[in-house]
Amino acid sequence: MEKGAEIYKNLIDELVKMSRSCADARAVKKGRIPGIDAEKMGINEVLNRLNENERDILSKFIVEAYHAGIYDTLEQLECLRSCKNMVITVEGETLPLGKYEGIPNDYIGRRSDWEWEE
Repeated sequence: MEKGAEIYKNLIDELVKMSRSCADARAVKKGRIPGIDAEKMGINEVLNRLNENERDILSKFIVEAYHAGIYDTLEQLECLRSCKNMVITVEGETLPLGKYEGIPNDYIGRRSDWEWEE
């Protein structure tokens, strides 16, 4: 396999891995988000009023919002690739962004356990 395709596949797979969890969602499950901003916002006061099941539901919602943010970013990159001829180069290798199903579709497919074609 060419190095650019390998880097691209690893990039998409890492984004999929990231999309399944995030620090804020884990903190919500525990009932406390660290940091001054969380305190200023009052989110920990809200979390204190929620039971474990409610925090779990909120945590899942946060993970889905995180996933949607990744997807939206990939949609924008796909638009730049297809409309503006954007290329991404890593370690001197041009990533084959259009080789498979397109950046956002590759992400969604891999998130749904789709196998990479060789």
